[in-house]
Amino acid sequence: MSDEKQSTEMPAEGGDERPLVVLARDGDEETGIASLSDLGREVVTLDPGLLDGEAFSRLGDAVAVIVPWDLGSQAGLDVVEALRTDERTQHTPIVMSSAAPTRAAVRMALKAGATGFIFQPLDPDDVRRHLAASSAAGSEPEGQGSGEAAGDG
Repeated sequence: MSDEKQSTEMPAEGGDERPLVVLARDGDEETGIASLSDLGREVVTLDPGLLDGEAFSRLGDAVAVIVPWDLGSQAGLDVVEALRTDERTQHTPIVMSSAAPTRAAVRMALKAGATGFIFQPLDPDDVRRHLAASSAAGSEPEGQGSGEAAGDG
């Protein structure tokens, strides 16, 4: 796909060569995608408006997919639900992200099938923790991490 951007192609930690996919609109700097070059793995950004059959196949091969809560024209929660119902991505770890998540948002994300919730801007150490937890849990929802400390709302 022509709208994909790849940042690094260094070997991934632990020998897992699969890319991390971050859904983001073009020019969306608030998510902190640039900081993920420190992860030591390929990071692919994909415009959520381009989620077609080919994209779903690629997402199924990802080590994880980070889905922002607000994707502009569509809700990130809808994307999580779509990923969970598609057989190509139903077992792919999905981490939702938001600059100011509420406990209600975290609960909705986990109920929809997210394996975790993380703050924006994205921090490489937080992403590493979520990847490790997803790997250790076999992609079962972890319900822990950065988002659990969010305020009520």
